[in-house]
Amino acid sequence: MTVRKKAEKKIDESSIDEIISRGGSTTGDKVSPEEMGDYKMTLRIPKDIYTEMEKNRKSRVGTVYRNQWILEAIAEKLSKN
Repeated sequence: MTVRKKAEKKIDESSIDEIISRGGSTTGDKVSPEEMGDYKMTLRIPKDIYTEMEKNRKSRVGTVYRNQWILEAIAEKLSKN
């Protein structure tokens, strides 16, 4: 097998200036979850509850994602109050 040196790409200054002038967004430009209408959080669940939840979730017909299952459980609980 022959080993060759990688060909060097020539980049002209105008393309570099064009990329720089496009700019980008800063962290301050990002939309917060509150503005999007969603909140992101970490949830700690005891192992026995998690196991029961997974068993229940997987027994349903079709694919039910964990997040969807938890949202449905929260909505069910809130509707009872």
